[in-house]
Amino acid sequence: MTLQIFRRHSPTCPHRERTYNRCRCKIWYDWHINGDRILKPFNTRNWSEAQRMRNELETGGLIVKREATLLEDAVMLS
Repeated sequence: MTLQIFRRHSPTCPHRERTYNRCRCKIWYDWHINGDRILKPFNTRNWSEAQRMRNELETGGLIVKREATLLEDAVMLS
């Protein structure tokens, strides 16, 4: 699945459709990697900048870091 960028509209924005991108709401990305969903902001409102950042993530890859839980720690938590 490709990385999708979209504007996450603020509560005061009259445009509520995810596909509408002409307002100044923040741009987020939505991506699925190995069954994990990644939904994070790009911290930009510039559509061209977000597209450039998307291309960098798609070509360079995004690493999902998971911390392994030791069996001893899991037993102590239960």
